[in-house]
Amino acid sequence: MTDIYLGKGELAREGIRFSIYVRMISRNNIYRWVLMQFAQQFISLAKNLESVLFVVYDMDGLQDRDVPLLSMVDHTNGKSTHYIYEEQQIKQQHTSPVILTRREKEVLALIFKGFTTPQIAEKLFISYHTVENHKRNLRQKTNTKTTGELVAYTIKHLGAELGS
Repeated sequence: MTDIYLGKGELAREGIRFSIYVRMISRNNIYRWVLMQFAQQFISLAKNLESVLFVVYDMDGLQDRDVPLLSMVDHTNGKSTHYIYEEQQIKQQHTSPVILTRREKEVLALIFKGFTTPQIAEKLFISYHTVENHKRNLRQKTNTKTTGELVAYTIKHLGAELGS
């Protein structure tokens, strides 16, 4: 993956962010699924990946076993590339894009920020029932059942679309 990242020009690398889904062991010796989102990569003068600033999310309760192992998101163009580790090789995973309307993106971004349905309705000047309809459509499009699963899906797949 480092080769893919470093193979791009410096300007192209500016908007690229990685997410990796891994198992980590807790203090109690229990394995948990986590999402590591790489917020900033630091490249040495010799063009080597020197260090990374990342955020870890506990995804154990939400982990979908069929998700890519690694995602590379280019925030300059909103495109995501997903990879999975199979047969001791990292292989590109092709996924079908989820097409969201502008309003669905707005509702999803507010859900992601922790707003409740009444707060979203007030903020977007729409009815409570309209927000609930958008949420239902979002869950259908992302094949999720709960708001928690929808948020997890957003973290995994739609971060670039939401401008995060």
